[in-house]
Amino acid sequence: MKKFLLLFTTILSSLYLVAQDSISIGFYVGASAVAFKETPAYMPRIGSVSVFVANNFKRFRFDTGLRLTEDYYTLDKKESTGENYKATINATFMNLFGDAAFNLVSKKSHHSDLQLGVSLIMCFNAKEKQQHATQTISYNLHSNNVNLVVSCGYRVSFPLSRNWIINVTPNVNYKIFNVTESANLSGHGVYVPPYHVYGNFRFYYGIDIGLEYFFRK
Repeated sequence: MKKFLLLFTTILSSLYLVAQDSISIGFYVGASAVAFKETPAYMPRIGSVSVFVANNFKRFRFDTGLRLTEDYYTLDKKESTGENYKATINATFMNLFGDAAFNLVSKKSHHSDLQLGVSLIMCFNAKEKQQHATQTISYNLHSNNVNLVVSCGYRVSFPLSRNWIINVTPNVNYKIFNVTESANLSGHGVYVPPYHVYGNFRFYYGIDIGLEYFFRK
């Protein structure tokens, strides 16, 4: 984690040195739904909070930042004996992301950008809690620790003043690497049953809403 934060700080420092138009900082809160066989595709189940710094060059900009993401959902399941129970799954991720954007529309009332990005995503906590009629069972889930995500978004910005704007960004995201569903997840050849694996999803889509502040020259 220390190396991760050091890399993030280095990137931010370099952006300040090469800025040609303006520097801006901001944050987002977001919600996403997942295309995943166990939950409906329209079900928002992922929440996120992001902070970023942007280097603005006329019609171009580059954002880099950190995103904390929480995946949380509940499923109705059935044992082989026929007993029904509820399974609650939650996983926490940290993303280091970079986005490049090109301005498409620029008006006094609003402007919009096409945004393409990539992020390094790390899962550092995945758990499942099963609520049975007579007992509650909790255990950690195995998952890929690191993955890459490619993203595409369409950001619409509404100015509040000369320095403050509101951003609304619908987006789609795709994980590059698949998740192994059983053996060798521990790295030592130990078999891991599928029900102890954090459910993989490759594609998710959502919306981010946030505030941004510009340091004008």
